Amino acid sequence: LASIIEAATAGYDWLAGRASVDSTRLFALGRSLGASVAAGLSRRRPLAALVLWSPLVSVPHLALRRYAVPPFLARDRWDSKGAVSAFAGPVLIFHGRHDRVIPFGHAEILAEEAADVELVPWACEHNDCPPSARELWAPLGDFLSRRGIVAVRPRALSGPGSSP
Repeated sequence: LASIIEAATAGYDWLAGRASVDSTRLFALGRSLGASVAAGLSRRRPLAALVLWSPLVSVPHLALRRYAVPPFLARDRWDSKGAVSAFAGPVLIFHGRHDRVIPFGHAEILAEEAADVELVPWACEHNDCPPSARELWAPLGDFLSRRGIVAVRPRALSGPGSSP
């Protein structure tokens, strides 16, 4: 876990150090275990927002509730709940209601921890989300635009490769 967070931090630092980048608009997006990396990055660097896609509360939480493995056996914690609790900025959470890998309840728990949160439930499982590109790009673009992080043109809401 430490090396993954180090890599994410190095990527953030490289991007924030570019003259063409407004570092006050940087946000982190992560999916599944990557959502824990994005959340962990929020503890190390200032972020304009967090976007968590199919996130887990923590590995010990998932291990106990999903696999009946005692939490103390989890070597890496991947504590998204603690990071989201400490994050003062806006949080967008996408999660499939029928997810059997990381149950939808994880998204609900994280949503309760965030000060400013939007939860977008999808009618899908873990690996078939989002159901369509529009169900990802429209709420993501709207969320980031309303918070002044990005300026979204109408075409961008349709997703990559689609016509207006």
